[in-house]
Amino acid sequence: MSEFILDTNVLSELWKPNPNPNVAAWVELADWYLPAPVIAEMQEGACGSKNPKTRQDLTAKIRKLMQTNTILDWDGETARTWGELRHSSKAKTKATKLWDTLIDAMESDTATP
Repeated sequence: MSEFILDTNVLSELWKPNPNPNVAAWVELADWYLPAPVIAEMQEGACGSKNPKTRQDLTAKIRKLMQTNTILDWDGETARTWGELRHSSKAKTKATKLWDTLIDAMESDTATP
């Protein structure tokens, strides 16, 4: 089976009151990793919640994810890859959020032999 880097939208779906059963089933069966920028994006969202209980609950979920899953760290080689990708023709034609570009760099870096 292939290995995947999980994005924030997948975690957000899992944390809904009624997550999509197909997404939940895929996460259970797939081999996936959690990139550090996803943790940062999720924590930023949690801290931005006006409801203290929601902030606390989301932070607890993030901590649990970090304890029970493999985290892909941001490193020097990934940072170099990110810099290259930011000046690629694809990046110049498509406006992309910072978090997404950081994850793209991690995907590119892990795909390189």
